[in-house]
Amino acid sequence: DLLILYRQGLAQALAARREWDADGLPLGIAVNLPSRALLDRRYVGITREALERYPCPAETLVLEILESEWLEESPEAESGLLALKALGVQLAEDDLGSGYSTLSRLRHLSFDRVKIDQTLVRQIARQPLRTLRFVNQLTRLGHDLGIKVVVEGMETPGLVEAAMILGADLGQGYALARPMPRAEVTDWCRSFRWACDPMVPRTARRGTWRYFIRPGRAAA
Repeated sequence: DLLILYRQGLAQALAARREWDADGLPLGIAVNLPSRALLDRRYVGITREALERYPCPAETLVLEILESEWLEESPEAESGLLALKALGVQLAEDDLGSGYSTLSRLRHLSFDRVKIDQTLVRQIARQPLRTLRFVNQLTRLGHDLGIKVVVEGMETPGLVEAAMILGADLGQGYALARPMPRAEVTDWCRSFRWACDPMVPRTARRGTWRYFIRPGRAAA
């Protein structure tokens, strides 16, 4: 049952966040939310109860909703999004570019961030210029609308540098971090360094990119 899985996953994520906060790392977390859940107000109640049980700034919780064609056509879905936003959480459209997306959807729905799908990013190997232009257009559109842009599929240092140069706010992929037990996240965050000058590709400069943690995995 998706409702039960969501309740359990959300509780585990918020409990982990509380542990990290106690370690001096006020990190954000992301939890997947089925798109059809926007039509079921029980999810709003579960989210509210979890935030009360594990107190934290609501904006540090991001609910990632897989893109679906029907979202744009459903007033009920937009109402569900607004009900969740009223709790103070952040909403992300997941896997933008995986098949159903229309750019107009970003203008009409109440998302705070968008995640560019890794299958699109992987096209860089075959069609580098075309793919980079498209990712750049998505990034610029997101920023024009006040939406943060997350790029998935950061599997190599070169892809990370490209995403930084294109202006992405966040990244996710093995070049940044591999899945790890939550007990290892604190040490990873304190030791992670990225050697990259986004203005001069492939020159080393010690620095850190922004951290963003998902239950069961870490990304920067």
